[in-house]
Amino acid sequence: MSDFEPTLKDELGMLCGVNEICRYVGKSRSTVFKWIRSGDFPVTKISGEWVIRIEDVHAWVMEKMCR
Repeated sequence: MSDFEPTLKDELGMLCGVNEICRYVGKSRSTVFKWIRSGDFPVTKISGEWVIRIEDVHAWVMEKMCR
């Protein structure tokens, strides 16, 4: 079983923050923040924290791999 565990849940699915994103994709916080700053990474800021649905992380990674 993976050590990845999203911390929030909304009606659309599991939401994860930057630390969970890092663990899920195996990248550093600085890399994830670079993706966020680029405007290409589909995150939303809620109560001061960047969050994303895990399904959207997976779709984004797959899109990048297929280019």
